[in-house]
Amino acid sequence: MMLTGCFAAAAPAQKKELTLGVDAHSSFYDMSFAPIELGLDVGYGFTNWLKAGLRIEQSIALMEEGDARTFAKNNTAGAFACFEMLHFNTCALSLKASGGASLKSDDWKYVYYDGYLCLSKRKGDLGTNVGIGVRYYDSRSEFMDNKLRGYLSIGVSYTL
Repeated sequence: MMLTGCFAAAAPAQKKELTLGVDAHSSFYDMSFAPIELGLDVGYGFTNWLKAGLRIEQSIALMEEGDARTFAKNNTAGAFACFEMLHFNTCALSLKASGGASLKSDDWKYVYYDGYLCLSKRKGDLGTNVGIGVRYYDSRSEFMDNKLRGYLSIGVSYTL
């Protein structure tokens, strides 16, 4: 009960703002499948603790099957929701969920589901963030199985 009261006190009422963010995700294990994603988020903050928006990504997935090495270059589009769990001074701990799909003309077709824990620091309109996440790739191509991987992320954001 006491914890709920703390969160309510820490989150002021409505704060409507538009944010732009760029980030990079890189896998930290399983070198037989090593994707790197560069993403752009356009989000709208409904309150100080809830934001949602659209995400586009460019990714390169390096893959190894036996002696053969290959790669797939993809563009994806999706949506996200971000919930700020803890807020202290200029820092915040957030949980972000997103999902999306590769676009039609890509090498490897898939749908992804993503969960991400992020620590961010703001100074004025500019913010930086680091985080750790898990992404599930639901493959739509015969040559690739479904994949689950962890990743590290780093990014910046700007509030308009």
